[in-house]
Amino acid sequence: MIFSKSNLDVVAVASREPNDRGLHGVRFEADGTTVAGNGRMFMAVEPVNAEIAAKLAPALAVDPDQVGVVGDGGLLLSLDVVERAIRLMTKGSAILRHAALTQVGNRMGFTSIDAKGDPTTNAGIPRNDGYPDWRGVFRKVRGTGDGGGRVCVSRHDLIQLLGAMEAACPDRSGFTPLFIEVSEDGHGIILRAVNVETGQRVVGAVATLETKGQWLVRNAWERILFGVRAVAKRLT
Repeated sequence: MIFSKSNLDVVAVASREPNDRGLHGVRFEADGTTVAGNGRMFMAVEPVNAEIAAKLAPALAVDPDQVGVVGDGGLLLSLDVVERAIRLMTKGSAILRHAALTQVGNRMGFTSIDAKGDPTTNAGIPRNDGYPDWRGVFRKVRGTGDGGGRVCVSRHDLIQLLGAMEAACPDRSGFTPLFIEVSEDGHGIILRAVNVETGQRVVGAVATLETKGQWLVRNAWERILFGVRAVAKRLT
């Protein structure tokens, strides 16, 4: 089974608290989906395209006896195994920013191509903790409608603004509420927070990104995830 760097990048939102058990790891599903979260947020990435996976498998040169398989019960790997796999991936070639799931004895990990063009493997003992119903979380958060409240914004702008607001609203307690308002006429979103140390309000605005009226259509993986049918136009 082949995973891309994007699949492994979900590790960034996993819980850093060991007492969170399964959330302190990355979940791999039998279909190739990867998931991570901290209980309040989750991120999921769909499986690698089958044609890409077939082309990459020979290049990754995994011993047939060491090909890793994710069973129906899923696989949970520790954060360090996933983070190490990301560091070992070739940075120059997009197509080679992939890794093959590999089993070495009772250890599971990844084989990728290093900067010298050689396959390299790292592995660890899988975690046996349970994992929350992450699909249920996505469906609950999304709700049942396809109506208003949808906007498209620049990821870069949003991340930059969130970083600035985080710096302006320090809170050592870890309780960091952010109030998000979506404009009724679709012009963007308003972000509101408070600096609890000074009592100052901090407000941000992100304008919508022009998509010429088109919306990102849900692909088959997303429709299964959310339990919905495709009703939107394709974003080109």
